Amino acid sequence: MSSLELKIIDILESNLLAIRSTSQDDLYAEHGRDVLLKKVQTFMQENRPIELLVPAFPCKSPNLKKVCGKLPDGGELYALEYLNEICREISFLYEHGCKLVVWSDGRVFGDLIGVPEVDIATYEHLLKYYSMTMTHIQWDSMNNYVGTGNGESLMKIYGTPTFAFDQWLLESESNREQFVHLRKFMEDDLGNSAKYKDLSRRQLKSQMSLIAEQMITRNEALTNLLKQHYPKHIRLSIHQHPNSGEKFTIRFFKDSGGRSVLRTPWQNVLVISVEGSLDLMPYRKLHLQSQHVPIMFKNQIWCFVQLPQNSPVSVASTIKLSLLGESPRFGLSIDLSKKIDVFQLDVAWMKMLLEKFGLVVLRRCQNSLDKDNYSQFCEQFSPPVMWKFGSLLSIKPQLTPDSSHTSLDSMPLHFDLSFPPEYLFKTGSYNDYVPQYFMLYSVKAPPEHGNGKTTFVNGRLLLESLEEKDILHWKTIDVSSSMPLSYYGGKTYVYPMIMSHPKTNENIFRYLEISNNVIHPVESKCSINSVEMDTETFQKFNSIMKQTMRDPKWYMEHTWNDDDLVIVENHLLLHGRTAITEETERELWRIQVY
Repeated sequence: MSSLELKIIDILESNLLAIRSTSQDDLYAEHGRDVLLKKVQTFMQENRPIELLVPAFPCKSPNLKKVCGKLPDGGELYALEYLNEICREISFLYEHGCKLVVWSDGRVFGDLIGVPEVDIATYEHLLKYYSMTMTHIQWDSMNNYVGTGNGESLMKIYGTPTFAFDQWLLESESNREQFVHLRKFMEDDLGNSAKYKDLSRRQLKSQMSLIAEQMITRNEALTNLLKQHYPKHIRLSIHQHPNSGEKFTIRFFKDSGGRSVLRTPWQNVLVISVEGSLDLMPYRKLHLQSQHVPIMFKNQIWCFVQLPQNSPVSVASTIKLSLLGESPRFGLSIDLSKKIDVFQLDVAWMKMLLEKFGLVVLRRCQNSLDKDNYSQFCEQFSPPVMWKFGSLLSIKPQLTPDSSHTSLDSMPLHFDLSFPPEYLFKTGSYNDYVPQYFMLYSVKAPPEHGNGKTTFVNGRLLLESLEEKDILHWKTIDVSSSMPLSYYGGKTYVYPMIMSHPKTNENIFRYLEISNNVIHPVESKCSINSVEMDTETFQKFNSIMKQTMRDPKWYMEHTWNDDDLVIVENHLLLHGRTAITEETERELWRIQVY
């Protein structure tokens, strides 16, 4: 057994398959591990990707005591991201990569639980849209095998003619337990629905027994379909199995513990804990008046976040959280409704949100800030960067600007303190002189037509969209940049396009956009493995990067309002500015903290 094979097995065991420890009858160590290893070895011997298959992500439960609606939300998105990252981790080790087929099985069972096909189709369509940047996720469903038919059509084509449910039920105690568990699950899921809520306990049990029987029979046909069309894939399952080799039970979140490990995002809501861990809970178990606050995205509840224990009682009922822009993982607005002071917000909690979303906008604070209390607020996060003028920079356009900050021109995409003056250079290490956060407070917002929007690029999402070979290639590219006419001093700085985050060690995107602005010129050169690109090649490369960085999946423009307080994770994001019209009055206060 090679060390690479062991590393791949270890990734699967420590992430996807760790749920086996919750089962007393688990056979993974006795049989399953050998089966898994042989499958991995076969893929490697044939120089093929490691191929995984999971039937999952059918549709939202119709039980609104468990979920908040019909559409996929943060639970599904972060579950897919978790699965994609595991495949990516394997792909960095194994040159042929790893792919996961998600077989969306909503149409197999949807009619049995009363979910209309249009809701199933919308659910699947949105999941594909949200997972566009996840390069290891592939989709399949019944649409490709039985056309417009339902689960009955599936059984006619793929069902075993000799399969008899009553005989199956008597074959083993495990089968009987599976049936009883499924029946009870359906009682909980459908018992309070309009169709069944008036039934007696006995009648409900009888109806749910029929549904459970039909689901097991259809699942037998689905198993036949998957064996026929995916004979070599490693079969994963969201249900508890003995893990003897035919199927391997998985979990969706590594942080999940205890009973939550078998929960699925389409039967629960996502909760982000105070520490930032992800968990799944039934909606009815949340404490909405004291502990859990919804995060909205496009008029739907996307997930919930837990408030710190020391939060004032008024915060839970007053604060309003919503996601900004087109990406549900980029940018968070916290509306304080003119009732909550910024000093009532827990700093560790805000840092956790910044790690998750990269950008937090505090809006409608109870009181406007002056320079002293704004500085005090920012310095709660970390010691400030001390320029010769102090920590606070007033950014206000002038007709005769003395720097890029006072210019009316647009500002190219960059990260803060990418061109430090000599006295802030410290040891010369990126980790020492580049601040983790910077804050912008809107003293005077420009009118909407006056532009002056701050632009942001989420490097985490951009990098997620790349294949591993592109990631590895970008890591060999160094960008040498200078600002010869700037008060920064004109020194050239060299940054790899992909670096490691100083705190989390994740990949971060560091690219300084070229600019021909007189006030903010940025001159750059690129080298690959220390060999400089020729001018024509670099110009083409820069043109591609300019377009790539402005893809709406990870690009956003922030329109300012008075008293907006924007906090930015400087290692995760790039930022810039749109041009400002001459008549516009716009004033921002900036403070950077390490």
